[in-house]
Amino acid sequence: MALVPMRNVTKSESSLSPEEVKNLKAAFDEGFYAKTYQHHISRHAKMSEQHFDFYVRRGARLGHDPNPAFSEVLYRRHNADIAKAILEGRLPFGHAHWRRIGMYETTRKHPSADTIAAVRQIVATLDLEFLEEAHPLASELFISPADFYFDRAAALKLSPSPLFSEEGYLSLHGDVAELVAKGGLVSGYAHYLKTGMKEGRASRTVADHQRVAEEEARSEADETRRHILERNLPGVTRPVGLDAVTAIEYLSDPIAVTVDADRKGPEILVLVPNFLPEILFGGYMAFFDFLTAVKASTSAAVRLLVVNRGATDTHAGNVLRMRMDAPDVADLFSSIGVLPPDRTVVVAPDTTVVSYCAELHRMAGNIASALGKKPIFFIQEYEPDFHANTDMRAFVRSAFQTPHLAVYNSAMLRAYFETRSGLVGPDSPSASATLENALKRPTKAQLDRIAPKSDTARRRLVFYARPEGHAARNMFATFVLGLKRALNRGVFDGHPWEFIGLGSLAFQGDVPLGDRHVLDVRAKLPKAEYEDFLLTGDIGASFISTPHPGIIHFQMAAFGLPTLTNKTELRTEDWFKEQNGNLISVDLTAEAIAEGLALAVDRAEDVSARKANALAGVAPKTDTAMAAAVEFVANEVRRPIASKTTGWRPK
Repeated sequence: MALVPMRNVTKSESSLSPEEVKNLKAAFDEGFYAKTYQHHISRHAKMSEQHFDFYVRRGARLGHDPNPAFSEVLYRRHNADIAKAILEGRLPFGHAHWRRIGMYETTRKHPSADTIAAVRQIVATLDLEFLEEAHPLASELFISPADFYFDRAAALKLSPSPLFSEEGYLSLHGDVAELVAKGGLVSGYAHYLKTGMKEGRASRTVADHQRVAEEEARSEADETRRHILERNLPGVTRPVGLDAVTAIEYLSDPIAVTVDADRKGPEILVLVPNFLPEILFGGYMAFFDFLTAVKASTSAAVRLLVVNRGATDTHAGNVLRMRMDAPDVADLFSSIGVLPPDRTVVVAPDTTVVSYCAELHRMAGNIASALGKKPIFFIQEYEPDFHANTDMRAFVRSAFQTPHLAVYNSAMLRAYFETRSGLVGPDSPSASATLENALKRPTKAQLDRIAPKSDTARRRLVFYARPEGHAARNMFATFVLGLKRALNRGVFDGHPWEFIGLGSLAFQGDVPLGDRHVLDVRAKLPKAEYEDFLLTGDIGASFISTPHPGIIHFQMAAFGLPTLTNKTELRTEDWFKEQNGNLISVDLTAEAIAEGLALAVDRAEDVSARKANALAGVAPKTDTAMAAAVEFVANEVRRPIASKTTGWRPK
């Protein structure tokens, strides 16, 4: 069936009087609008068009709300006369009528705030182009794809975007399908956004559901048996060695690179192992901030390729959550894809390849070499230290020996690679650059909140607590043992104390320290809340056993906390003193930590010295911390194709 174009009314603003425009603008919440509809705005707004102008010209007809208290879609659905007037061109959009007269008419229905919020979340995440392309929309019946969706979602099992199959979700969850059939829900997608995502319910892409449906039809019995085995025995019989074979093979097998000569460059292809909001901190945020700066410097299109063996439905759900939880990060990329089973990657001739971690270095080099280039390796750590003495450690170490242009996350990390690792050659400085981790200094008003405490006031120790195996380098157990030893020696007897561990990905609860003391382990906090929390502390502690200098302990010291951290070959006691007088460096032993805590307890009482050290400490600024590294990569992106061949190659 041919697609019937929707009526494109672009002169809505002309039907509004200047006074009405003024009133509408007064009720328009620009910050709310920009955050809520960023995905639509980035794709449908004109260049330099103001948010209010876009809202009046097109956004309101698409179903956008001007502020949190009003629902354009619900107003049209609850008031047939309003929808009819808009369709006939007698009214630009529902909110205009509401401001004119609707708010004074007692017969107009007022939905609850929860209902408005639920509908708004659906509208903001609809893929409008997908709906228009997938379904014939009669312009005389529907104002926008959003109206069409809410009218026909249940009857036609409409998928809101290629990333979410309505039929797939309903087939996976019979209880949701029953609710939709009885009219208790607009759609399965509405359930997924409201509760299904929080419950961890599975979803499918449109393409994946079609594939699964075909597979189930061909071999339902085999599929059933497979699911039973996976559900009851998830990997219990697989030898670890065979797992390593599978992983290394996946990461090192050749990539089929197709160069599309018609694609205009420059482009930057970015390889990451994961893309989901739960891990958006530390290394990933530094990486995405860096890419944002490179994009601004070069105007290159940035494409993201997620490389892992996870299911495509899992990837699609992650992308949906990223678009809602971190739209700035999601909209950094012109496309977000996953490495397909046939391992084929289509690139522009002028593509620069960037990899996030050592596991993907070899794959990035494979793609770059097909273009006659070398990849950019964003080196955040000496990654062999993430693995025991296994096949994966050897594989990861060998990845650093492939030809590349390196961006090191700190000058100290580059120094380690050049002097300790044995992995780089003497010409590496000319083929690499460094950035530094920017530190936010507290304002004077924030520092003024740090005041001396009475003898009976409770003191607080703040520890960067990462008990999970992924973060073993943060030395959770060693610190807990040192804290126990300090408590046994009476280090904290002078005043009442509480011990808080922040940063856990999943575990939350009390870790016994003996004699009724506990370490209260809590999940990571949003940045602003974390900074406020630091200002309530008296002592900080953060450790990192790998070569990267770290960031958490510097942040704690910058916010006025006498902070324990550990020394390494390059991170010496004198070096720490130069960075910030609030830093107390110790060896990575329980005994040394106990001694360091005793020193920190004494320093905690000297509030004036803590503030002075916070102000005097080294704190790279955001605008200069990565400037040299950004220019290094930007020059490579801008460089003529034929000359992009520099870089270190092992002898």
